[in-house]
Amino acid sequence: MPFRLGAVKFDKSAGPIRRALKYAFYDWASEMPASKRVLTYVGLALQGYAFYFVFMWAFKLPTRWYLYLTLLPRRPASYVLVFLFYFTGRWIQNGILTSELIRKTQLETDQLAARQI
Repeated sequence: MPFRLGAVKFDKSAGPIRRALKYAFYDWASEMPASKRVLTYVGLALQGYAFYFVFMWAFKLPTRWYLYLTLLPRRPASYVLVFLFYFTGRWIQNGILTSELIRKTQLETDQLAARQI
């Protein structure tokens, strides 16, 4: 089998990667109304606190570093509170993003119907 040097075509393989990178770095929140954007970030912050709690207790940093201990719950009941923080943040964020998806889908449907008329 002869060895050939030729142009390599990346158009078909680079398209999905380029599109994925474009969507990964696109700021979807910029198109949301300010109130929904704030609620989305509140949900994200609640989830972030739950992850912070889990990672800090998993790493078990030395107790002489009291700064991070001031933000961590210490009682067993607070584990349930952090669990509820995570799911509350998840529910808020999913609700807002779902409402935006439905709004945009309805907008696209209305535009398509207007073009057909």
